[in-house]
Amino acid sequence: MSSYLAKITGLFKFGPREITLPDFLVIGAAKAGTSACITNLGRHPDIFIASKEDKIRCLKDEIFLYDFDYLGHGEIKFFSEKEFYDKGKDWYAAFFNKSWRKLKGEKSPDYLYNYENYNKFKSRTCDRIKDLLPDVKIIILLRDPVNRSFSHWNHIQDQLYKSSEKYHHKSFYDCITDEDEQNFILKNSDYYQNIVGYLSVFGKEKIHIAIQERIITNMHDEYMKMFDFLGVKRKQKLNFTIVHKRDYKDRELDNKSLEYLKEYYRDGVSKLKDLLNDDLTEWRQY
Repeated sequence: MSSYLAKITGLFKFGPREITLPDFLVIGAAKAGTSACITNLGRHPDIFIASKEDKIRCLKDEIFLYDFDYLGHGEIKFFSEKEFYDKGKDWYAAFFNKSWRKLKGEKSPDYLYNYENYNKFKSRTCDRIKDLLPDVKIIILLRDPVNRSFSHWNHIQDQLYKSSEKYHHKSFYDCITDEDEQNFILKNSDYYQNIVGYLSVFGKEKIHIAIQERIITNMHDEYMKMFDFLGVKRKQKLNFTIVHKRDYKDRELDNKSLEYLKEYYRDGVSKLKDLLNDDLTEWRQY
């Protein structure tokens, strides 16, 4: 009996846990519906999404080091923040170790922006992702650049996160005309060069670009396209929803800011249309 039990036990002997890394990333743009996207994708029974609870679990004894700006959402920011990137692959993989036989993904809008943290990393975000996740699939959501920037400014005025302190209680025009090279309210809507970087590294077949305005108008069809891209079965009866629809509290886009931004984004939008072979008719004229 003992030899029989030993034989059976041996059949179920577990070795070291296999490193589990994501199969896809939702990388931005910020304020373009990424929270809704990752939430709705996570409703698919064959998809696992790293959550805020996974973040709290993985930070463990270090959790007291972080404020709500980081802890209050599910964004890992592994590839965009050096303090997390330096923790290494095993730390990152721990976010996905509950994903048993599911497609795994996470959402961090900062990944889209290759201009950030050059001085800390000496490399582009897209290159760091490629080094660790050479076969990863990438979803990028885009929104009319002016609307995205205005939404970002409104979010800052409501939340007053420490990371955006320099823009607190300032007018929209003053914020977008700030000449800081990393003015994220302004530059996070300048999509063209960032997308060129990702296309050059991953190729078109690994990247799916969705337009937020189209998702809102035809949510079902747009998510079916994402399921097709990710290689999971279409699920017709999932309940897709809008997440984080914010009240601007009577703050309105002024004409001075609108004209400034239309001029600022005109060339980039023109190049983006050519790059994507898409007229982007849902956006305003630039």
